Amino acid sequence: MVRLTYPCLLSLLASISTAADLPVLHPAPAKVTPSPLYQVEVAGRPLFVYPCTVGATVKDASGEIDPDPPETTTPRPAAFCYFDSSRPAQITVRLSDAAPHGELRSVVIRPLRHQIAARVEGRTISFVAPEGPCQLSVEPNGSAFAPLHIFINPPETNTPQPNDPSVTHFFGPGVHEVGLLELKPDESVYVAGGAVVQGQITAPNASGVRIFGRGILDASRAPSKPSTGRRPPENPLGVYAEQVYLGDGNNVSVEGVILLDSPAWELHVRRCQNVTIRNVKIISWRENGDGIDVVASENVTVEHCFVRSWDDALVVKAYLRDPQTSEDLWGGSEVDWSAIKSRVRAYPVRNLAFRHCVIWLDRAQALEIGKETAAQVISNVEYSDIDIIHGFHIAALDIQSGDRGPIQNVRFRDIRLEDQRSQQLIKISYGATMWNADPRLGQRLGLIRDVNFENIQVTGHLPPSLLQNSSTPELAAPPEDGPVIDRVRIRNLSWNGKAITNESELNLQRNGPRLGEVVFEK
Repeated sequence: MVRLTYPCLLSLLASISTAADLPVLHPAPAKVTPSPLYQVEVAGRPLFVYPCTVGATVKDASGEIDPDPPETTTPRPAAFCYFDSSRPAQITVRLSDAAPHGELRSVVIRPLRHQIAARVEGRTISFVAPEGPCQLSVEPNGSAFAPLHIFINPPETNTPQPNDPSVTHFFGPGVHEVGLLELKPDESVYVAGGAVVQGQITAPNASGVRIFGRGILDASRAPSKPSTGRRPPENPLGVYAEQVYLGDGNNVSVEGVILLDSPAWELHVRRCQNVTIRNVKIISWRENGDGIDVVASENVTVEHCFVRSWDDALVVKAYLRDPQTSEDLWGGSEVDWSAIKSRVRAYPVRNLAFRHCVIWLDRAQALEIGKETAAQVISNVEYSDIDIIHGFHIAALDIQSGDRGPIQNVRFRDIRLEDQRSQQLIKISYGATMWNADPRLGQRLGLIRDVNFENIQVTGHLPPSLLQNSSTPELAAPPEDGPVIDRVRIRNLSWNGKAITNESELNLQRNGPRLGEVVFEK
């Protein structure tokens, strides 16, 4: 394999570039103040850098973290920028005097798999970035504090115009205040590059709904979760709810947009079929700030996305539904459980693919199934070709069964983990928690079986792993003498290039009865 040096890459770019394939830089909204931390140029042209807010897991530029951050956190500054490019692009990043990193000595650009060689001169970083879709984290002096996130999109195709009859809601460059925008079936939202749409989107009947573009959906002015447990009143700029909610729909898509500062889950898909989520970028820091939650749905593809979350990042869940009241039920629901037992409905969760994504986990779990698993079945779920560039809290690869749904045929494949300072690398847990509804109905829990981990690469620290059964005998699935977690296979898991071949080398901890064998394969 031939490796090109940085000057060679610049020469190559100069020889192949034409005006037609130059990166597309979108206009900056006049009402948005640029980030005070960084200035960026792409192919010699200035690129607007947006300020953003992240959670306080990383305490300061020294890299020290809070290993158990509270749900309600102190906001910290970071920055991001975005552009479109079909070819590798030359990028120059200059740290301003306000950047908190001190003397610039080095830089780490993640994901590490890109092997980006950067030049550092004074307070300037220069490198060549891959074509889109690609999401990078530029970390001066290797610190995860106040990074620069760079989102490189593929070029837009069939870009709509303001009078396009196929687009229901068109937002061109500039700042738009929408509060809570409710979509009807077959409606669409286009957010152009250079647009900032302040508010949230809900589509309770989401069939045919499409949200796309290159711009920003910003929920920062919506009220946060109240400490009293009561929902805050609505205001003209939003509600305490998901930033994007898509429910009870078929043929749904979200593509290209950036989601910021949701007061709850960022992107929530519930009881939908045939969903595509592509090239969505998420930065979340508020309590309950999950990234992408796929709930009680089938045939869903999530690909080429970036998620930096203050709660679970890429999540699979299932809730029971009371068809009489249309209420979704979890363990904390205030209902007469005995009265609704005969009428609740569970949905299947099948054929979900999360692939080609970049994850930064500040809090909770990175790739998760559960804790809510009240489904007919949860099967054929795959996480593949994913970079978890930071993991700062509970678990990286996580399955938690606490309801009726059997969890089966799950695969974690081609996962690369960097800077994992989480409590567990792999966590598979069986047993009810405060989040689960089925135990309140006397329903036995579904088994976990046929879970495969394949081509898992860990760089840096290796956290321990955990198999756990905390269920009570009357709720655990029969047969009583059989394993509740069964047929777990690990193939080609490595730590800093060294193969892990047994439970001892993995530092796998077992807690509770009826835990099956873990098979290591070459």
